Amino acid sequence: ELSTLAASLEFPFTVTRAFNFNVLSWYSSPYTSQVYPDLMDHARILAKYLLHKGRTNFIAVLYALSDTGIQRYEALSVHFDTVGIDQHQPFGYNSFLYSPGHSEARDLQVTMQNLKDSGYRTVVVAMETAYFELGVVASAAKAAGLTNGDFMWVFFGEFDFAILSAILSTEDSVIREF
Repeated sequence: ELSTLAASLEFPFTVTRAFNFNVLSWYSSPYTSQVYPDLMDHARILAKYLLHKGRTNFIAVLYALSDTGIQRYEALSVHFDTVGIDQHQPFGYNSFLYSPGHSEARDLQVTMQNLKDSGYRTVVVAMETAYFELGVVASAAKAAGLTNGDFMWVFFGEFDFAILSAILSTEDSVIREF
């Protein structure tokens, strides 16, 4: 396994596509790190927030199919299972910036319709880059009828509030309604 090899050679190794608690342990893999070192803390806080809000089942996780998008979903999944949020379902979509391949089944419009058809009302959105993807996600959500107030949208990850406020101050009514 790569973490063992990295430790034996004392060579730094960064995890970009996989997620495993053993790889993140300082004891077992002292030369291994993640691309997003705060990912586990963010996932733990989000899981506690959902518990606080009483949202303990039927959680949809909408994430970009990319190197780190899958890692974001897996971090959330681990913490959801830890705190007893056992009814969560992944909805991966082709990130127009990072996905290595595209399929019609993973198109954002199709994914949003599948999310709506699932009946899940709490949606955790784990975007790769909010600045580029927020408008596209908002448009797809509106087209699927997911912005009528029946859904609780929670955004997971790091947001630069200066960029986010610049996005929200635009005249784009789709983003403002979202």
